[in-house]
Amino acid sequence: MTESGYAAPELYRVGPDEAADSDASLLNVMLLEPVRPGGQIYFPERPRVMRLMRLIHIVMDASTGPQPEEKQKDALQQLSRELHRTGLGMVDRRLFVKEALETDIVNTAADLVQSGCISVAVAACNFLGVLVFDSDDGTRAVLQVFDRVSSRFACTLKTLSWEYMSLLEAAIVLCVNIAATCRSGHPKLVPLVRHVCIQIIENPRASKSLRANTILLLANLSITVGQELRELGVAEALLELVMTVQDPFQLSVAETVIIILHGDHKCDVIDKLMDLNIVQAYCVPIMRSALQAEEFRGMCPHLMYSSILFQVLSKHREYAEMLAQNEHVVPLLLEAVLRRETRVETDVEGRRLALEALRALADFKLWRPESEDAFLMALPQLLGDDHAGIRAAAAGIWAPLHPNEVHSCHLLGARLNTTANLPSGLWQTKVMSFLLP
Repeated sequence: MTESGYAAPELYRVGPDEAADSDASLLNVMLLEPVRPGGQIYFPERPRVMRLMRLIHIVMDASTGPQPEEKQKDALQQLSRELHRTGLGMVDRRLFVKEALETDIVNTAADLVQSGCISVAVAACNFLGVLVFDSDDGTRAVLQVFDRVSSRFACTLKTLSWEYMSLLEAAIVLCVNIAATCRSGHPKLVPLVRHVCIQIIENPRASKSLRANTILLLANLSITVGQELRELGVAEALLELVMTVQDPFQLSVAETVIIILHGDHKCDVIDKLMDLNIVQAYCVPIMRSALQAEEFRGMCPHLMYSSILFQVLSKHREYAEMLAQNEHVVPLLLEAVLRRETRVETDVEGRRLALEALRALADFKLWRPESEDAFLMALPQLLGDDHAGIRAAAAGIWAPLHPNEVHSCHLLGARLNTTANLPSGLWQTKVMSFLLP
C-alpha cells in the first residue's frame, strides 16, 4: 500500500542552460524507436513511454562507448525532467516504471551514485528520487540497493560537507521521497540524517531548498520515529525557525513536525504556535491544499499529513477549543470525511484521522454531529466502511447519539452471560467490538 506523505519535486528541475545542452546532445537518439532485445517496439501508441525507455537504454548502453559518464549523466538528467513534466499521465508513468524495473537501471544508477563523479552521482540520485515518487514498486527496488547508495552519502552527511552541496541536496530529496512512499524504509533513513538535520535547519550555509527538503523529510519521519526526533530537539529548532523566518517557502512544513511531535499535550512549544494563530494561518490552508490537490509552500501535501494536524490537536481540550472556534475547521473535516474519491491510497487514512478529530470535538461537546444533516445521512455508510479505523471512529460518534441502542446491546450481553454462560469479556471484545468498533 502506498504510504504517501510529502513529496519534494523541485530538485529535479535543472537550470535552463543545462537543460538546453542536454536536449541538444540527446535529440538525435530520442527520436529513434526504442526496442527490446528481441526486436519488439515499445508501446508505439505511447510516444512518451517510448522516449523514456530509449533514455533508459542510453544509460544502460553508454558504458561500452566513448565518454560513458557524460552520456549517462545527460540521459539521466533528461529522464528526470521528462518524468517530472505535468504532461506525463499516471497510466504512462506506471507503465514506464514497470518496464524500467524489468531492466537493470536501478542497479546501474546505484553504481553511478556509489562510484561516479559528483555530477554523475547527482544525476543518478535525482533519477532514483523521481522513480520512487508515489511508486510502491519503484521504492521497493531502490530500497534493495539503498545500502550501496547511502555509502556515498555517509561521509557527506555525517560531516556535513558543504563543498558537495549538490550531492547533499540530492541525497536529502531521495530520502524525502522514499520516506513519503514507504514507512517501512524509515529505519534505513534515520541513521543518515540523525547527525545533520539540526545542523541543516540552523546553519545559514544551508540553501533554502536543502533546508526545506530536510523539513519535509522530518515531517515524513515524525509519525514513525517521533521519540527520536523529540530527543534530538527537532521541535525546538523548528520553532526558532518559525519565529524568525518570514519566507513561508523556507519554513516548508515545519509547523507540521512540531504539532505531530508535541501537539497531543499542552506544552510551551504548541502554546507559542497557537499564539501565532497557527490554526487559521497554517492548518486550514494546508488542509484546503490537500483536498484540492494543490501545492502548498512548493510541495504536495497529502490528506493524511494534513488531517493529522487536527487529529493531534483535538486530543487536548484547550487546543480542541481553538480548533472549534475557527469557522473553517469543521467544514473542512467534514469535506475530508465525506469525500469518496482517493488520489493516493493513504487518503483513506486521512479520512480516518479527520473523523477522529470530529469525534474528539464531539466528545468535548464542541461540535454537535446531530446538526449536520449530510453527515448523519453518511454515518451508516461510515459504520460499514471497509477501513476498520473509519468504522471505529464513526461508532464513537454514533454511540452517544443512540444511547438506547447501546444500552440494549449491553443488556443483551448481560442476559447471555446469565442464561447461556457467554463470558461478558467475550461479548465485549468479540461481539460488541464488531457492532460498535
